[in-house]
Amino acid sequence: MDQVATHVVYQFGDFRLDATRRLLFMSGVEQHLPLSPHDVDTMLYLVEHAGELLDKDRLLAALWPGAEVEENSLNRAIS
Repeated sequence: MDQVATHVVYQFGDFRLDATRRLLFMSGVEQHLPLSPHDVDTMLYLVEHAGELLDKDRLLAALWPGAEVEENSLNRAIS
């Protein structure tokens, strides 16, 4: 039985986040914006949980599972 591949893309403001290919595009720019893999993970988590209240502890646990990281790392990832 053949499985159909799902291509997931999120659109917000002037941006398009291709979750399948893990690339971020801005309207009017053909080239994707340079993001690290962890930046993409962060953006995907935030977009996939839009409308939810995400406290610091939940974000740290989701983005750095099992790791001890400083709060500064979270600030940098979000900005």
